Amino acid sequence: MELAERTPGASLTETPIRVASAAKSHGYPSERVERITDAFRHVRYGHYPLDTDTLAAVIEAATDLGSDDDGASDGAAATEGGDA
Repeated sequence: MELAERTPGASLTETPIRVASAAKSHGYPSERVERITDAFRHVRYGHYPLDTDTLAAVIEAATDLGSDDDGASDGAAATEGGDA
């Protein structure tokens, strides 16, 4: 659960929603955080297999988050402005 480990104030015992909230409050882009959180919840609590398209999207989102060494970034502004 890398998102929890990389987010100050979050722990591995937190719920996915709380980890996502902490990540967003520390400047991680909302769209990427929600993509990771939704996939986790879908697989963990819905007991659905992780399909290859979702896995690829999660890897991309996690890679994008990992490209910022400080954790928080100004990527949230770019996401809200549309980084399509």
